[in-house]
Amino acid sequence: MSEPRYFKEQVVVQAYDGREIEAFVYTAKKPKPKEAPCSKRYLKILVDGAKEAGLSPDYIAKLAAIPTYSPSQHTIRTRESLPVMAQLPQMTVAELAASKDKASASDSEHVLVALLGYVMRIPSAKLDFRSHIARDISGRMTRQRRGLALDRDDDLGRPPFILPRPSSLLSQPNRLAAGDGASWEEAMAEQERPNDTASGSRSRGSGGGESENVGCLSREEHAFLLCWLDHYLSKAGGVEGVVAYLSEFREQWERAVSYTHLRAHETEADL
Repeated sequence: MSEPRYFKEQVVVQAYDGREIEAFVYTAKKPKPKEAPCSKRYLKILVDGAKEAGLSPDYIAKLAAIPTYSPSQHTIRTRESLPVMAQLPQMTVAELAASKDKASASDSEHVLVALLGYVMRIPSAKLDFRSHIARDISGRMTRQRRGLALDRDDDLGRPPFILPRPSSLLSQPNRLAAGDGASWEEAMAEQERPNDTASGSRSRGSGGGESENVGCLSREEHAFLLCWLDHYLSKAGGVEGVVAYLSEFREQWERAVSYTHLRAHETEADL
């Protein structure tokens, strides 16, 4: 397996019964200047793996106690200060994709990455994943959250996009990055439960085969995408690094909100 961001190193480890076993570890090629807390999802994967491997209960307890990411009040304020969709210049998916060729041709120091429709200008040197360049990564990262293969039936950042349930954000319908500490804690609590992909539907993937469609975002999936939004906003230098909004994302969201309002009025009329 190719791991472009890591070195694969051979080591000898000692088992609990004293045996020496040849193994390998991955070490980062570019160590970060400071440690950052991992997500609760990531830590759960490590803890579950340690339990499955039958590691020491003391080690598992120590692993489980590692602090995980939670947005600070400053981060939440940054999210809330993002301009609403209509206030940002509109960019099409095709225009965003074309920026990759332009950046390569000019050896640009910046690339564009989009998430939840927000297009951010990221210094090339700070980009961690080349697969994120010049596309919206909402669907791709939701597949990661659901434990699905990222490259199989990848939507390549094209519509239809994955969206939060409009009913969950009707108080701020033009702010897909809306969120507060309370809603975050509730969403993170849901991560303790098994993934519920019932909101997804069956669809035809890019390869023509049947695949899991991302459907609507659950609350914890929305919170997971907001973690990635925080990540890229920090690399973009904050709200000033948001340069546009995807027009197709906005159109799809506005249709969803309108439909939700219509259904709500029809329900009220039936009461």
